[in-house]
Amino acid sequence: MEKKVDILMLDYSISGFSRYAVKLCEEIHKLRPETIVAGCYIEQSKGDTIKGFDIVICAKDKNLNAKKIIDLFQPKAIMTFAHRFFDYMFTVEAHKRNIQVLNFQHGLYMRETVISTLTPKSLGQTLRKKQKKFFEYLQCSFILNDKSIMKTFEFLSNFLQNKSIYTVMNQFFGEICNADISYIYGEDWKSFYINEYYEKNTTFEIVGYPELETELENVNRTAFIDSSLPVVCYLAQTSVEDGLIEKETLRKFLEKLSECLTNINLLIKFHPRSDKHLYRTLFRTGKVLVWEEKAFPVADMYIGHDSTIIAKALYLNSKTLIYRLQVDRISQFEPYVHYIACENDDLNQILKRCIWNRRKIYQENLKNMFIKMSMKER
Repeated sequence: MEKKVDILMLDYSISGFSRYAVKLCEEIHKLRPETIVAGCYIEQSKGDTIKGFDIVICAKDKNLNAKKIIDLFQPKAIMTFAHRFFDYMFTVEAHKRNIQVLNFQHGLYMRETVISTLTPKSLGQTLRKKQKKFFEYLQCSFILNDKSIMKTFEFLSNFLQNKSIYTVMNQFFGEICNADISYIYGEDWKSFYINEYYEKNTTFEIVGYPELETELENVNRTAFIDSSLPVVCYLAQTSVEDGLIEKETLRKFLEKLSECLTNINLLIKFHPRSDKHLYRTLFRTGKVLVWEEKAFPVADMYIGHDSTIIAKALYLNSKTLIYRLQVDRISQFEPYVHYIACENDDLNQILKRCIWNRRKIYQENLKNMFIKMSMKER
């Protein structure tokens, strides 16, 4: 049975929609209540739910087949939030039917945060860490290539020759794998899209950085055992979950962080896809709380690695520390913070200096720094 929709939004996991898609749905329905928006995803974790969409479907129910899903919904437009095999599969199929494709930038991208180019080493890492996702994307590639074994083999052979997914897609499919409109944070992100994603046949629309519009909420200090201690918010990210960092690397950092708990109250703001089991040793201390609210927590200090949400922390508070999980894994935010640490540093001492440093940086200066950062060409 056909279910015609106006916009079909795509993301790999259902939790991914919570970043921007849900808010976009709300704004669309405010402007045009009659607009029907559908969400399509591959992965759903236990307990995951999503609001805001008129219809939600798991792509696995249609064997990950973009043709069948587009036949079902007959959308007027498709919106993606990344450049993955799943997104490309829908983009190519939509353009074959003259359906408009929109892409929304979902982060301050770094080339090191995704495995877009396969090497013998990264292939082994991907199979170990993301085996399920690897075979799902293999299926998407098969569908992309009209279910032809020979075409799929040639396609993947190019990918395995140390070429990025973006290079191979443009070589094989040309401009039809480009979005019609790309919504980006700032003017200079155009060069990133053109040089990294080869988006040369798209119209760029600048929308600013949505993270700065997030609502704020004060942390309830009385929820901690000792409310007199400063509240430090750790901004967790999915480097381990995405196969970019080894578990042991994160474990060593969390061990160092646990040694600081005599001097601080620790609040963890998880990523929607965070594996909370990785943090169980911290929870056993009884001195750690998890931030469950949608609003961004107002804390005395923030710790992060290279997650894009660090921009929000920097915007609020100069007391933001970047901890390098690997010495050579340099965060894009480092030029804008006063505190950087890595495995060989005494994290406890650095935290103390950061928390009790009385130097003030005016809000206007923070705004200017963020503007320069967001516009800087990667």
